[in-house]
Formats: sequence, C-alpha cells, structure tokens
Amino acid sequence: MLNKSIHIYKNNTIIIIPAYNEENTITSLVKSVKKFGIVVVVNDGSKDSTYKNAKSAGAIVINTKHEGYDKALIKGFVKAKELSIKHKNLGEFVVITMDADGQHNPNDIKYFSIPVLNENIDMVLGYRNKFPRFSELVMNYFYKKIFKVSDILCGMKSYKLSLINNDDINNLKFSIGTGIALKFFCNKYKWSFHKIDIENRKDANSRFGTIKGNVMILTALFISFI
Repeated sequence: MLNKSIHIYKNNTIIIIPAYNEENTITSLVKSVKKFGIVVVVNDGSKDSTYKNAKSAGAIVINTKHEGYDKALIKGFVKAKELSIKHKNLGEFVVITMDADGQHNPNDIKYFSIPVLNENIDMVLGYRNKFPRFSELVMNYFYKKIFKVSDILCGMKSYKLSLINNDDINNLKFSIGTGIALKFFCNKYKWSFHKIDIENRKDANSRFGTIKGNVMILTALFISFI
C-alpha cells in the first residue's frame, strides 16, 4: 500500500538535502529520491562539482557560500515554504530532511511522508541503528528521559510544513532540525518514529570533525534547556 501511495503524494513532498563537497554521492541520491518528491539541494559553498551534479540529476539547487549544515538547512526550509505558497492549491505539504552523504536510504521516504500526509501525524523522526558520537548518546539520553524520544539528532525527519512558521525557521537558538522537533514536542503535536539503518561513508568527509561535532552537539543540549 505504501509503495502505491507514495506516488500519489509526490507533488506534496519536499525533500531538503544540505550538501557540502558531496559530488560522489549527490547524483545517485537525487536520482533515487526525486521519484518520491520535489528535491531541494542546498549547495553549501562546495568546492567540487556538487552543484553541477545535483542540477544535472534534476534537483532544485540553492547555491550559497559555506555557512554550515544548519544555515543550509534553514535555506532549504525557506525554499520549501516558498514552494508550498506557490502551489497552495495542492493542499498540505510534508518536508523531509536527508543527509547528502548516502547514509540514508531513499526507500525509507515513504515511511516519513505518508504518515504526515495521510495518517494525521505531524512529525516522523528517524531512529538510527547506531550513533557515531559520544555527545549524541548524551543528548539522546536527556531527550529520551524528558520527551520519550530515542534519537532527536537523526538527520532524517519529516514535518507537516503548515505547522512551521517563519519564526521557527529564522529565530532558533540552535539546530533547526532539533529546534523544530522540540517545538512540536512542547506543543504536543502528534509524532511517530521510523527505525532506519545508516550506511557508513566510503570517504573521510563528514558533516563536522569529531571534536567540533561533539562540542556543537553538547552546546545545543545546554542551550535547549535554558
């Protein structure tokens, strides 16, 4: 049923993919996910062929200077809101965030889109089979205690776009993905999770260096509770 239904909602699904120097994975990723929805790649100042490859593969590409994952994600959400307004006659939209490095399986998209568009769910969180950093274990421990959610930091999430406003996008104190999820929890919106397997990268590139990434995640944890 899900495999049949996913194509019905293709025009109402916006998939945001922030990308920095991901020329090796972005082409196959865009080609794999565009059959499920509108693909928005935010090229975060890449020095390789990420922009060219994403564009050729069929994505809407936003080209920006290098400002980091969260700023790229914000630009993706702004574009998603613009698209939903432009095509408001289509009704409700779901926005899905994915990483560009090939760790997320495009075939999981249906489990993130259909519940929001057809099952009265406001948000679906990915639940990874493993966490790459110690800081993620710490942050997820606290969020599980408070909100009963096991993986707040997974890059694959989906949201009912009409519940996200401009203040949510522009005025967050920390990561937009975590911040919007926190808003949904506090407002008692309906959410669910889908367990996903993540693939290991084939190269050394990563969103953050290990030390920098741990510091940023623990800082976000501190800010979220003050």
